[in-house]
Amino acid sequence: MSPIIKKNLFIISLLTSFALGILPACGFAEDEISPETPVAAPSQNSPQQNLGQQNSGGGNFSFGRYLSGKFAESHGDGENGIAFLRESLKNDPDNVNLQLSLYNLLLGAGNIEEAIEIANKLQQQQIESDNPDFPLALLSAVGSAKKGDFKLAASQTEKISKTGFNSLLIPLLQNWLKISDMKTSIEAKDVMPNGKLILSHAYLNAAFINEIAGFKEAADKQYEDALVDTRIENFRAAEALINYYKRSGRKQELQKFTEQYSSQGNRSFLADFPDIDSPEPLVADATQGLAEAFYTIAAIFHGVRSPEDEIASLNIALYLRPDFSAAKFLLAGSYELTNSYAKAINVYKSIDPTSIYYSRGRILTAYDQSELGNKTEAIVALEKIIAESPDDITALLAKGDILRSQNNFKDAIISYNDAEKRLKSPQKRHWIIYFSRGACYDRIGERENAENDMRKALALNPDEPDVLNYLGYSLLEKRQNIAEAKKMIEQAYEQRPEDAHIIDSMGYSLYVEGDFASAKEYFEQALERIADDPTTNEHLGDTYWQLGRKTEARYQWQKAIDRSDDEIIKSELKKKLENGITILKSPPLP
Repeated sequence: MSPIIKKNLFIISLLTSFALGILPACGFAEDEISPETPVAAPSQNSPQQNLGQQNSGGGNFSFGRYLSGKFAESHGDGENGIAFLRESLKNDPDNVNLQLSLYNLLLGAGNIEEAIEIANKLQQQQIESDNPDFPLALLSAVGSAKKGDFKLAASQTEKISKTGFNSLLIPLLQNWLKISDMKTSIEAKDVMPNGKLILSHAYLNAAFINEIAGFKEAADKQYEDALVDTRIENFRAAEALINYYKRSGRKQELQKFTEQYSSQGNRSFLADFPDIDSPEPLVADATQGLAEAFYTIAAIFHGVRSPEDEIASLNIALYLRPDFSAAKFLLAGSYELTNSYAKAINVYKSIDPTSIYYSRGRILTAYDQSELGNKTEAIVALEKIIAESPDDITALLAKGDILRSQNNFKDAIISYNDAEKRLKSPQKRHWIIYFSRGACYDRIGERENAENDMRKALALNPDEPDVLNYLGYSLLEKRQNIAEAKKMIEQAYEQRPEDAHIIDSMGYSLYVEGDFASAKEYFEQALERIADDPTTNEHLGDTYWQLGRKTEARYQWQKAIDRSDDEIIKSELKKKLENGITILKSPPLP
């Protein structure tokens, strides 16, 4: 199946990872931190042991308000959930369950001060949260650090179990909290002992800590080492190195690095740096360092763990450092993962216009406006950015994506053409330009141009699963180069065996070969992952028909009709409903 892409993957990699530094596959080893946080066993004073004791405080508890708050919480309606729970607590201020539910919602809403108050109150009663990622002691430590009491904060972190992402976060926080007591420089392994696969982040935080503590020589090397691991695109590390070179007056090293970095396709990133010879340090003190720690954890797990965990981490970072543009940029991206586009737009708009994240935020704001249905407004905003930035291609790609989402494929092709013209020399990361344009050519029936662009994309990035899948599927549809097509799809499947679009393509390759029983298994697996995909419904219907299961075939075709928005495809499906399809006795190859 040819995947439908709402947002250009190039923009995701260039703009979202612009604030991050993420592993291509997040392949954490078993002896290191796992993206899945183990569920902590309830403590003796855990609220799980008091379930049903809804009126533990002895007040006039409103079970209706409690249920309303829990319902809002479970449906992502944080604001109403908070309101219901606050109202309930007026009548029952000592109810532990209410307080813990409110605590969790406050983290997501960014009301960190109130969450700290609850944490401190419950800690005094020897009660712990049922949230292992954000235990009460963690918020108490954040509150102490915000007041400047780093020793108390450090002692509070000692109570926290180093499991899940806290096996990374807690050692990092503790190094920042003890910065005033440092006698010697620290190494990356000291900062994040379980971070072998994320050394870029470990080196960067070590560099920040060593520079502030006065160990300049160690910091110097670590700023550079943070960019050595080529598995990670850590734009924050690049930002830090440029900032450090400028502050150190090292013009030759700065020029050499920026030329090298620009040649890797990062000219637009560099263009956004303010023209200041001696900028302020990115991280100036321990409090800002603690904010950096929470930002680092959110960046590492962006798109891997629940977005709610990222949002809570970034809200804490912004509580510690309200002007933290990198954290705001990533927070907006986290809201996008939950389809909270209006919230994302508001956060992007709050970014300092002098920040390097501001122009990227403008482009992603246009994407979010488009997702909210304001496509004309989005196009107008992007055209303004395009005119202001004659060397940049990101706004042109974003414009092409939005036009493509409107099925305006011809104008989208023009936008992608304009982006290609701005390239001096296509790099690996530019595969998405040709992929996106090829998809447009495919939709308007220009199959030769489509295949040419897909092959250009594959030449730039031979292992890209989306290109392998799309081109392989297209060749199967045309019944051309069947062996090559099947090999491409199998390569894509090896990399992303859980991707429903690729699973569908695996089934289609077997269908083309006449192995209908095996094809059925793949199509059914694909529908388990995307239950409302009309293409897979049609494929499964065709397969059922070949297997003699005609009633089930018609059921799947009807589903495809109900779910498709393409009138031509609907017309063809209706013909299948009326007449069925030809029974294939042998593989339908040329």
